[in-house]
Amino acid sequence: MLNIYFGDMPEAVYNTSVYFNYTYEDEWLTSDFAKEVIKKIDKSDVKGPHAVESPVLGVISPEKLSGGTKTLLLMANDPEKVFNASTCGDNCAPSSLTYFVIKRMMSMEAGFPIMYGCSLMSSAISDRSQNSTN
Repeated sequence: MLNIYFGDMPEAVYNTSVYFNYTYEDEWLTSDFAKEVIKKIDKSDVKGPHAVESPVLGVISPEKLSGGTKTLLLMANDPEKVFNASTCGDNCAPSSLTYFVIKRMMSMEAGFPIMYGCSLMSSAISDRSQNSTN
């Protein structure tokens, strides 16, 4: 189930970029999910837990990943917290966020309506129906 909260939520992590920079662990970057997210959103390749190869910036540290990528990695690796999804642009949905709808319980906070919500839910329903026949 996906829970989306609009407006202020005191327990939510709003500055996901800074929170990520101080809390991520090496294995967060080397999972198959992380590699897929980084490839799809940042168009970059994970070379190791401390190096990501960007076609624009060259080899960068994980701290230089986009806000959307950081937020999705936080959601995947710290599911007990609520993260502000406003940093997730259109390139984060529906495929990456659909993962959370299908695989996990998730809550996120948004400071404004997220326009990809309808396509996200229809993708999740479609993916669920395909998975139930397997």
